[in-house]
Amino acid sequence: MKTAARAGLMLFLIMIVLFSGTAYAAVPLAKVTIFTGEAVVLSGADTTRVSMVGQELNEGDRVQTKQGMVQVTFNDGAILKLSPFTSALIQEREEESGILIFKTKKAVRRVTCFIGKMWFKSGASKMANYLQTPTAVMGIRGSDADFGFDNLNTYLNMYSGEAAVVGKVMRGFFENPGIDAATKSAVYRSLEKAYVNNEQAKTSGKELDLATAQVDILDVAKTAVEELKKNPDEAVKQDVKLASVAVDASMASAVTNVSVVELKESLKEVEKAAEKAKAEGKTEDAKKAQETAQKTVAALVDAEKKNKELKKVANDVKNAVNAGDLGKAQTLNTQAQKIAQEVKKDIEVIQKVIIQIVPTTVPSTVATTVATTVAATTTETTAAATVPSTTTTTTTTTSTTTKATTTIEITTSPAT
Repeated sequence: MKTAARAGLMLFLIMIVLFSGTAYAAVPLAKVTIFTGEAVVLSGADTTRVSMVGQELNEGDRVQTKQGMVQVTFNDGAILKLSPFTSALIQEREEESGILIFKTKKAVRRVTCFIGKMWFKSGASKMANYLQTPTAVMGIRGSDADFGFDNLNTYLNMYSGEAAVVGKVMRGFFENPGIDAATKSAVYRSLEKAYVNNEQAKTSGKELDLATAQVDILDVAKTAVEELKKNPDEAVKQDVKLASVAVDASMASAVTNVSVVELKESLKEVEKAAEKAKAEGKTEDAKKAQETAQKTVAALVDAEKKNKELKKVANDVKNAVNAGDLGKAQTLNTQAQKIAQEVKKDIEVIQKVIIQIVPTTVPSTVATTVATTVAATTTETTAAATVPSTTTTTTTTTSTTTKATTTIEITTSPAT
């Protein structure tokens, strides 16, 4: 059975929706009803701290706690409680399943735990509820349950109702994996980094800081996609393939944008060097700096043109992903990566010229490192999803002491 899978992109750059379906309109789906301690929200391409009761949460928002807890109440009365050091993704949308004239649509809520422990209670609506982790999907009904993930194992403790499971799940009471597991979680660390850097960028207001922060925010989605590649559910696997292509194209665009902004900063430094040399009567130095400035302007114009083209291609990838057309999305992503590499090489050439005038002007480590990473993952993007890095599946100290009464493996799709 083929599931129609789409990934939604929202707001300024991208908010990857990692599972099948079409997201509802940008209407709040839940509110914070209780919170203690520190917690943050990643919504679209922006971050914020959980700061008040009644704070609204939207489709695709990520909520992450530190030494505190957050209770979220959905519009239908469903409740989600996040324990300390927990990272979650919340989603509601219509999902389509079946083939040809037998296709059906249903309202679905998916809550994904990337690390930590949560308690969920179903609401009054007939919406199908799926509790998910990187390694399992649990379809529940008429239920309330604890569920969690410790970087290796998925846990489920049902208090009422039923659950149909895909993947390996440890049943029974379990303790919160806690801070040790959180610090070893790639998703938790990436969101924490994105929050800190984005808040600092908003404070500074500098174009380069803001552009770099967007790369960090996209890295959260990319890291989440990598984690979910080990999920055994067929629908999730297909969605991960689509989401991986979308996030790679958007990452290429964001990293290229950082490089273009850096080039703007370099141009300013070259112009200052030319003015200084002229003021000091260093005619030859002034002439050389002015010539370099002219070359930099030309390179910048070309880079901005290609950057604009890249953003369009990345948006086309988004549209292909939304339509569930993996082949088209992969073809467009290859085009996006090619443009990104062209800009990277062109900027590297002009930066070598600039450094002769302004020795301290060099490309940022962030842009260079991420650009290399994006280029390295291009081949993987066009292939089937593979087993993720072992660094994301390392057993933590806390996971070895967590207790559960039963291990269950079910190979069929969750019942709803």
